[in-house]
Amino acid sequence: VTQYIYKHDGKLLIVDDDYSVCTILGAKLAGEGYECDTCPGGELALDLMQRRAYDALILDLVMPGVTGLEILITAKKRYPRTAFIIVTGMDDAKLAAKASKLGADGYLVKPIHLRELVASVARAIEKKRREGESADKPLQD
Repeated sequence: VTQYIYKHDGKLLIVDDDYSVCTILGAKLAGEGYECDTCPGGELALDLMQRRAYDALILDLVMPGVTGLEILITAKKRYPRTAFIIVTGMDDAKLAAKASKLGADGYLVKPIHLRELVASVARAIEKKRREGESADKPLQD
């Protein structure tokens, strides 16, 4: 049996008011090669984003204070090259559509399959990097 191990790169911020979710996701994604920060709420997340550039945010929707959707709305405008993955216990098609319309690059329902999360983060970061490269290229006549 051959096993292929893929290592990823990028800086992630995991935002969830459940400490165990932050710990588990942070450990799994760090094991995949990502550099991970975690924080327990939206206000701190917005503060951290001002001090450090992240390739992706993994956001819980329902948190006390600033919610995941509020972070998405605020941060998407300021940090257009950051990917936003919503991770929530709410399996709601209307909410998923709203998050997508607001600019979420992924929407996963808890309990999370870690392989699916890793794949979703990798796709979203790669997409943002491609968009950034094309935006940086000069227009040809």
